[in-house]
Amino acid sequence: MNRQFLEEQAQKHNLTDEQKNVFMETVICYSPQENVEQSHQRVAKKLSKSSKRIRDILTGIYSAFELDNIKRGKLDKLINLLGEEYKKNYREEPGYSSRSFEEILQKWKGGKKIIYSAPAATFFAGEHAVVFGHPAIYYPLPMRLFVHIEPDKYRSEIYWNEYKAPDPNNINNIDSVVNIKDYGHCGVPDQTEALNKLFKSIIRPFLQEKTGFKISVLSSFPIAVGLNSSGAFSVCLAKGLVDNFLDIAKFKNYFDIKEANTDRIVLILAWAIGNCFHNFSSSGVGIHGSFYGRQGKHPIFYCCSKRSNLVHRIASGYKPVNLGEGEKGIKNILSMKTLTFDPAIPITYSTENINNPNIPINLSPYPSPPNYNITVLYSGIHSKTESVLADFNGIRRFVPGSIERVNYVYEQFKAAFPDYGIQKSIDIHSEILKNIYLNPYLEDKDKQLKCAYKELMTEALGNLSIGMLNSLLSDWKLIPELMNTCQCLLFNGGISASEIDAFVIQLQAQAMQHQLNNKETVMKIGAKLTGAGKGGDIIVLSLYEPDVHKDLIERVTKHNYTTHFSCFVSPDMKNIRVEGVKAESP
Repeated sequence: MNRQFLEEQAQKHNLTDEQKNVFMETVICYSPQENVEQSHQRVAKKLSKSSKRIRDILTGIYSAFELDNIKRGKLDKLINLLGEEYKKNYREEPGYSSRSFEEILQKWKGGKKIIYSAPAATFFAGEHAVVFGHPAIYYPLPMRLFVHIEPDKYRSEIYWNEYKAPDPNNINNIDSVVNIKDYGHCGVPDQTEALNKLFKSIIRPFLQEKTGFKISVLSSFPIAVGLNSSGAFSVCLAKGLVDNFLDIAKFKNYFDIKEANTDRIVLILAWAIGNCFHNFSSSGVGIHGSFYGRQGKHPIFYCCSKRSNLVHRIASGYKPVNLGEGEKGIKNILSMKTLTFDPAIPITYSTENINNPNIPINLSPYPSPPNYNITVLYSGIHSKTESVLADFNGIRRFVPGSIERVNYVYEQFKAAFPDYGIQKSIDIHSEILKNIYLNPYLEDKDKQLKCAYKELMTEALGNLSIGMLNSLLSDWKLIPELMNTCQCLLFNGGISASEIDAFVIQLQAQAMQHQLNNKETVMKIGAKLTGAGKGGDIIVLSLYEPDVHKDLIERVTKHNYTTHFSCFVSPDMKNIRVEGVKAESP
């Protein structure tokens, strides 16, 4: 081949000297000690970590030279091999070196006996809406948080020995794992008082031996960014207490719990612990996600009993969003119904016959997901669930002197639809007018209106989760678009942040251009905040090949965003399971 042409191509595509040397070695000659296949294997491993531009160059050689079938076949093999090597290297890339973290973990474990770990997780859809009982789509990630529990007979409370986690801005340097109080404003000690009130009223009275506990935490992922650090911690602490210290029979008898399975006790206790970090308003999705993990390539579906902040809805049977503290909190949690559905778990028994639920059945499995990519990036701003749950910009305020005008419109609706032949959205609006705006006995109408219109927004988010579930169980084609739509609603609800919005808008612009250039009918990449909002992480999901996915993101980030996690998942991949909470060997 013409060496000058290849030199020009390397310069045109801004290859580094190292990339250029590897490229020239690949195209022009092979090592005399290797056959062609061995050389391909060696070179592909080098190139897979470089930009996709090298693959583009190799492909471009076709149009520059008339290649005979043998040379063309060799290039075909190399290009395909590059693609496979790229995917192998891209399947799972936490922002840190897993080997380096393993070294820190083993050193941290030294001398410790009771250690539990649980996975991180991120939202595909449903954050905020899930608090009100709408469904959420949750994706456990293969990054873990570790909790060491040590009894201290000289203390009567839970206290922190240390809480270490990576700095979200510097996760690539594993040496940045520092005590959480040393950075940010979102350390767990803020909730120590609430946690100890729970411990003294609900946990300590039911311990086999009266003691306090010293808690140490090491997380492989940052906290306060939307990766479910509070859920993972709550499940680890609850599981450790139930397995080693709690008098289970006494606890079950006191709260009249009939289930024989101790998993139920762990989930109840974890939910109560999680409430301490969520203004006593936890949805339970985080603890269920970290408790169960996921069994395959699908995310999990979760929902709970319908909940509300509206006085008239609670009076009609809705559960309160604020579940309360102490015994009241436990009893409210016990009254909650939940459903966790993982499409990867085979359905082998019928649940329709209550008297005999173990009737074997034979149902075909759900389709395996297509190729997909997930990248989790840091927006640069901490997010704190507790503060975001307490903050929402209302849509409408009560206007004194407007009762007659509003009542006139309300009566018009009633007259137009005497048989109640209206859609649910209009019905909800009528409910708000009747029970809040026009209610003469309600004093703080502004507060209830603010809550009402937030709950109205979450109806839309819940519907998107249902749409996403149906797409997940079929071909996934609409998942990216649905994620983009979720982000629009979260933005309009005042839950997002300008840094997140700017990233999403720029990514969509790049994706639209790619869509036009390739004449695609649907957008194959979606992005949204994950978790509480007002900052934290951004999740990007696409159905593109890994090189396209990464290229679109790099066009926006220009390598200025910290990546907390990236992975590529294909149907033929094995061992994709993310294990839920578990006891660790010392």
